Amino acid sequence: MRSEHLIIVESNKIQGLKLLYFKPHTDSRGAFVRMYCKEEFGKDFELAQINYSFSPKMGTLRGLHFQPGQQKIVRCISGEVQDVIVDLRSTSSTFGNIFYTVLSTIMLGVWIPSGCAHGFLTLTDNCSVMYMSSRVYNPHTESGVRWDDLDLKIPWMLQPKLVSDRDQELPLWKDFQLVSF
Repeated sequence: MRSEHLIIVESNKIQGLKLLYFKPHTDSRGAFVRMYCKEEFGKDFELAQINYSFSPKMGTLRGLHFQPGQQKIVRCISGEVQDVIVDLRSTSSTFGNIFYTVLSTIMLGVWIPSGCAHGFLTLTDNCSVMYMSSRVYNPHTESGVRWDDLDLKIPWMLQPKLVSDRDQELPLWKDFQLVSF
C-alpha cells in the first residue's frame, strides 16, 4: 500500500509482517511524520493502546513477548535498536522463522501480526520505542520465548548486558506451549 505519508511493504520472512516506511514532511524547521492514521492502516489494524519504553543503556534487551490476538506497530523514536520477530503460529507457512532489522528513526517501523513474539536489543544509549497495539495489555495471557534459545539461533548484534528476570525465565522454544492465535 502506498499513500502520501506511508509505504507498506510485506516481508517474505514472516507471513503478515509488514515493513512501514513513513515519509516525512521536511522544511527549514526539521521534519514532521504522521505516527498513525486509521485511513492508511484501514480495518486491518484497530488501535487499542499505545506504549512507550525508554532504555538508558546500550545492551538492554526486552522480549521476546507476545499476547494472543494482539498485533503491534513498533517504531524506534530515538536511539537505535535491533528489532526481532519470531513466528509462533504453527499453521503459518513461516512458522519458526525469525525476522530482524535495525530501527533507528521514526521513518521506519514494523507491523507485527498476531501470533508472533517480539523483542529488541538497544544498540545505543537512550533508546525510546513506541508500540501501538491492537489489544489492551493483559498480563494473564502474555507469554514469550527465551531470547537466548540455542534452537532459535537469533543473531543478536551485541551481547545483551541487561535482561529482566522475567525475560530470563521465559520458556525455551522446545518447551513453548502453542496457543491458538
